Amino acid sequence: MYDTKTPPFTPTVSKLPTYGRSGSDAGVMPSSQRFQPDVEFTFLSRPGHGWLMVPEAWIFACCLEPASFTSCSYVSSDYVYALEEDCDAAIFAGAFERRFNRPFKIREVYVDQTEIRGWLRLLISQAA
Repeated sequence: MYDTKTPPFTPTVSKLPTYGRSGSDAGVMPSSQRFQPDVEFTFLSRPGHGWLMVPEAWIFACCLEPASFTSCSYVSSDYVYALEEDCDAAIFAGAFERRFNRPFKIREVYVDQTEIRGWLRLLISQAA
């Protein structure tokens, strides 16, 4: 239904290349050379409203929690967050860009009906 994959796994390497440098940053690849896979989230819209679909792992990876959002957003039983378009999607997008230094891609899907309003509504009192 929705891609609920967690953030990409980064393997630990015992000896890193030096990239022509020495000292404490010898094993650190310059940011311009790092592989950064594209991250894509689905924006689900229906007549009159839309939600950014975000798996819970990405919420926490961006240093956010359920209490970071308004009660206009929802969460499914398999922990996919439907962040409403007017405020909560922008909160997540800003946190994502601050955390990963780049924006994510959006795949837009239009539907006539959705079950999202039947999911659990996020409550401000859900502070972790």
